[in-house]
Amino acid sequence: MRTVIQSLTLYPRLSGFVTNLLQRLILKQVWKQKVVWDGFLKCAQRLTPQSLGVLIQLPAQQLQDAITICPEFREPMLEHAREIMEHQIGHVSQQVMDVLLGISPYSTTESSDLQIVSNYTEEAPMSSHMPVKIKLEKDADPPAITPTPATQGNE
Repeated sequence: MRTVIQSLTLYPRLSGFVTNLLQRLILKQVWKQKVVWDGFLKCAQRLTPQSLGVLIQLPAQQLQDAITICPEFREPMLEHAREIMEHQIGHVSQQVMDVLLGISPYSTTESSDLQIVSNYTEEAPMSSHMPVKIKLEKDADPPAITPTPATQGNE
């Protein structure tokens, strides 16, 4: 990671390539190697805001670890997650939103330190910009099969 950070410092145009590299490292579970994980976070710091989309893909526990090590990630990532939820509903998992809001089991934030931003309403769920629990496909009801004229004649 040291070489990647040095390359990025000398050649800032490599930011797209390095962002892609960070994304691939998540698939390799980069957090399992302490030195590489620290380099990953330093590289992500240098690439902010481009790295926010990559960091939000981390599992909840590793995201909490990243925010603990680099607390300056929390606010930009929370804003990024809200933008994603507004435009691409369901793209950010509830666990990741809980970490960003400081209400996850991995969080070290006390519940008394949290501030309520706004209340969720059924009429306008996205106007509150608060996370909305989306029904997952495995939890969804199976689609109802309705006969069409083409299938009715073949019976």
